[in-house]
Amino acid sequence: MVPTTVPGIVDLIDWYRERIRPLYKSLEGFEDSVFVSEHGTRVSASTVDSRLAEHLQRAGFKKGVYSPHSLRRSMVTHELMRGDAEFSREKARHKDAKTTTIYGKVPQEHVMRRARSLVRRQLQDATAESDK
Repeated sequence: MVPTTVPGIVDLIDWYRERIRPLYKSLEGFEDSVFVSEHGTRVSASTVDSRLAEHLQRAGFKKGVYSPHSLRRSMVTHELMRGDAEFSREKARHKDAKTTTIYGKVPQEHVMRRARSLVRRQLQDATAESDK
């Protein structure tokens, strides 16, 4: 199971699998596919790419800027910025935490801000200890 931070997503997926997915017939061997094409086979990665691009363009986004991969990478980056690398790794389904760290592009400014905050807290704790 992949951890989720989106409220209601599990219910939405259950609804889709119970109510919508059965309306689409699958060819033999594709019965367990979550998304099937009009041909009854698994939806291909290129179809997902082109459909997302089409919807983004209609919504006014520049062509070619976003892709399923860039959205996944953004998700990993935002999870890393929240500070829980292990949760990010699990959510991205990476075997190695190094992969997650490389995959996510945390801005240097964010890293510096977190480091300053940590040092500030440590100094405050040390000062409070010496005042006792």
